[in-house]
Amino acid sequence: MKAKSLAPRALALGAGLALLTTPLHADKVKVEVKVNGDNLRRELKNNVLSLLSLEKENNGKLTPERIRRLYAQAPDEIGEALQPFGYYKPQVRPELRQEGTTWTASFDVDAGPQVKIARVDLRITGAGADDPAFQGLASNFPVKPGDVLNHPKYEGGKKLLTDLAASEGYLDAAFQENQVQVDLDRYQADVILHYDTGPRYLFGPVYFRQDVLNGSL
Repeated sequence: MKAKSLAPRALALGAGLALLTTPLHADKVKVEVKVNGDNLRRELKNNVLSLLSLEKENNGKLTPERIRRLYAQAPDEIGEALQPFGYYKPQVRPELRQEGTTWTASFDVDAGPQVKIARVDLRITGAGADDPAFQGLASNFPVKPGDVLNHPKYEGGKKLLTDLAASEGYLDAAFQENQVQVDLDRYQADVILHYDTGPRYLFGPVYFRQDVLNGSL
């Protein structure tokens, strides 16, 4: 009885597997992402790219299906990326092109007008309400009515309050309310900051005791 050779069958099976697996690798591509706009300054563009899922996952392993899915959600992500800088009604014109294995996703962005602050409700309560340091900060607070809404600037103002409280001994200070209310119909924002400093803690008398060393030791 002749032994049957398995080599041809193994080769055929291997070739079949190669045919099945090769397209899977070939389908994984990288896409070029372009974000442009006449009024899209570098700070805005960088924030958009940092939050755009299509850019974050662009590692050369994206499938066409994944590219299309991320491309479809990109306009919403661009809108969210612009909100911290006061742009709440951007217009995004997307375009997705494929030429062979090369994909290009382009987003032409008109950021639109910025929301302005209509009202700043800054209240300081507690012992710090009569503290000249807090009164001075309230008079020169960096967020004012008429300013363009800028969330990083708003967060910076909050930090000024907490830093001052820590340096002046208001260890129990806390925000009772802190929020930005954006009215898209009026296209205005209200900033609400209610800060309770609590009591001020002071050091009592400090005594130092020094024992003289015995020089003979």
